[in-house]
Amino acid sequence: MPNSMIAQYPCGKALTCSIQRIDSDLSLTSERFGVYMLLTGTLQVTMDGELFIARADDVFSVEANTPCKGFGSDCTVVSVAFDQHFFERTLPVPRHPDFLCNSALLGDDASYDSLRRLIARIVKNNADGQLGYELRNWSLIYSLMDAMYQNFKVEDSEARHRNAHRYTERMAEISAIIHENFQTNLTLSELAGRVHLSAPYLSKFIEKQFGMTFLNYLQKVRLNHATNELLKTSNTIETISQNAGFPNSYAFVQAFKKE
Repeated sequence: MPNSMIAQYPCGKALTCSIQRIDSDLSLTSERFGVYMLLTGTLQVTMDGELFIARADDVFSVEANTPCKGFGSDCTVVSVAFDQHFFERTLPVPRHPDFLCNSALLGDDASYDSLRRLIARIVKNNADGQLGYELRNWSLIYSLMDAMYQNFKVEDSEARHRNAHRYTERMAEISAIIHENFQTNLTLSELAGRVHLSAPYLSKFIEKQFGMTFLNYLQKVRLNHATNELLKTSNTIETISQNAGFPNSYAFVQAFKKE
């Protein structure tokens, strides 16, 4: 079934609010800062290359212009979005703060309840559409911003530390999988599925963090294993090539010459 809009409220220029049923792919990339809450079902989300599964009552935020898409089956999502520059215009430091708001990835706690209540109030305010609802939207935007700032803001150093730690763990995981599977016909798509990343994102990540492409890194691991076996055993070139994951001895010799 195609995706369908259950309700899209005329909130005015400051805010957008909608309830949508998702039964296929849906882009969640927007020029606005968005907060999403699942009402029913499950939603597989890929945000900036990272995959997570959101379920009923999960809440997560998406920064403006962040690559993000979801894939759902019979799930219902409420979205609230506003101009990300509101943070910069309001806060004493003229910049947009970093947030970590994702109950699906980070675990649920009481801090997410305030967001759920605010999202419910925003939906009700715009569904009722009573006199002055546009003005109340401004109040609700600032309440939502305050909840985000009080509960989910992270400092630059913390954000950098989290990213560095996450990248280190990810590099170790990728390297371990390649070392454990170099004898097989391991592909980039298979590796991406193992580490819950999209193949294009993983390709760029490996090239940036390892300084070489996926295939070059895989070949390097195979060559290291083959060289070690060549020095320590009396096995034939054919046997060593097969043990290292090369399709034949010719491929091994050609790869060895390139090194």
